[in-house]
Amino acid sequence: MNADELEKRIAELPETKVPAGWRQEILHATQRVRPEGIEQVAYKDSWWWKILWPSPWAWGGTAAVWAVIVILNSYALDGSGQSELARVPLPSAALSEMAQSERIYLMKSLLDASSPDEPRPTIERRPGRRSEGRTEWLRS
Repeated sequence: MNADELEKRIAELPETKVPAGWRQEILHATQRVRPEGIEQVAYKDSWWWKILWPSPWAWGGTAAVWAVIVILNSYALDGSGQSELARVPLPSAALSEMAQSERIYLMKSLLDASSPDEPRPTIERRPGRRSEGRTEWLRS
């Protein structure tokens, strides 16, 4: 039997009414279990209450620090809503391009510090016996 057949069979069943006395019995039973004078608070069962309750003073302190940060930040902005750094004008494109070309020139001069005219010392390698191992560093 799949879900569609089950729904059809349930729809065909006649609707039955719950006896009126049952409702009163159920409500009366719940009143007996619940102690008098203690009112259940719904928010104590919520997820946020379970997270915040172990240390309410710490969370309150954190909220106060955030409030101070927001207030100081609002004083740091002027009426236009921009901070001091946002009001500094950007350099022109020509100036940026000139600075980039200077960086490239300096980088090339640093990388080309060893001139290609001077030959680098080479280590003479000749095949030898395996028992000798690599002893080039001893010969130099």
